[in-house]
Amino acid sequence: WSLYTGFLVSQFPETFFEWVFGSVTRGEPFGFWFWFFGIGVSFYVFAKYFFPEKKYMPLRIIGPVFFMYNFYILNGWSIFERAKFSLYIALPLMIVIFFKTAKKEWTLLKGAIVLGLLFFFFNGGGSPPLYGGIAVTYALLVVYFIFSGPRAYTARVIGFTVLFAIFFFLFNLYWILPQGRLL
Repeated sequence: WSLYTGFLVSQFPETFFEWVFGSVTRGEPFGFWFWFFGIGVSFYVFAKYFFPEKKYMPLRIIGPVFFMYNFYILNGWSIFERAKFSLYIALPLMIVIFFKTAKKEWTLLKGAIVLGLLFFFFNGGGSPPLYGGIAVTYALLVVYFIFSGPRAYTARVIGFTVLFAIFFFLFNLYWILPQGRLL
C-alpha cells in the first residue's frame, strides 16, 4: 500500500542487512536479531534507569528476556511483525524520556526532540491503530505527574506534551499525510 509509507522505516534494518550480505536468505536472520535485541536493549535501558543500583542487576538481566519473549509478541515472531516490534521498542524508551524530562534531567526541547525522533525511527509502520498502547501509557504518565507531584510538574508536563506533539507531527509527516487521505 502506498498509504503505509511509515512502513519503509520499519523495513530499513532488514533491507540494510540484505544489502550487506547480498541476499534475502542471509540478511533476513539479521533483521530478526536486530528487532529481537532491540526489544531487549530497550527494556534494559528502562530497568537501568529505574533500578540503577547494582543489587538490581538480576532484574536488569532477566527483565529484558521476559520482555523479548512473551505471549503478546510471540505470534509476531512467526509473521515478523516489524511494526509491532518497533512500538514495543519505543514504549520503555518513551517512559524513560518522559521521566527524564518531567524531572528536569533533560530540557523540554531536548526531551521533545528525542521523543519525536524515537517515534520517527520506531513508528509502528505508520499504522495509527498500533499506537493505542502508546497513547494510553502516555496519558497515564501525564495524569500521574499532574496529580502526584508538585504544581511545577503540571506546567512542565503540559509544555512537554505540546512540544512533543509538534515534533511528532513534523518528524512523521511522511506517513501522517498519506494516512490522512484515508479519511
